[in-house]
Amino acid sequence: MASRMIVNRARILHSCAVLLAGSLVGCSTQLPTKPSPASAPAPRESVARNVYGIVIDRSGACIAGAIVEVIGGQGVGRKSAQSGPCDAWWPFNGFEFLNLTPGISLTLRATAPGHMAKELQVMPDLQPVEFRLDAAPREH
Repeated sequence: MASRMIVNRARILHSCAVLLAGSLVGCSTQLPTKPSPASAPAPRESVARNVYGIVIDRSGACIAGAIVEVIGGQGVGRKSAQSGPCDAWWPFNGFEFLNLTPGISLTLRATAPGHMAKELQVMPDLQPVEFRLDAAPREH
């Protein structure tokens, strides 16, 4: 019984190989002399990237009400507010800028009440951006 199964399996594999070889040969013996414009590969489009991250204080705590603004490069004028609780392990409730062009930098400025503003130049990437803001000096 086992030898019969092996023979049947060998026949199936042989049939598959024959079908595959036949499909590679094709139905026509004439080959085109040059590719038509429609068969040329389309230029590869770049995939949009995002910039996201968190704004924290020196202790590592999220700063409620922090605003991040694009002040240079692509997306100038766009703003994003930190939207909820965040930390280094879950930066997705921080700020985000979507649909950016890869390879083109942008300059971000983070501000928050009671803290000094900070600027960073970043590239759209898959890594989160972390702004660590110092407390503003107290007025006397």
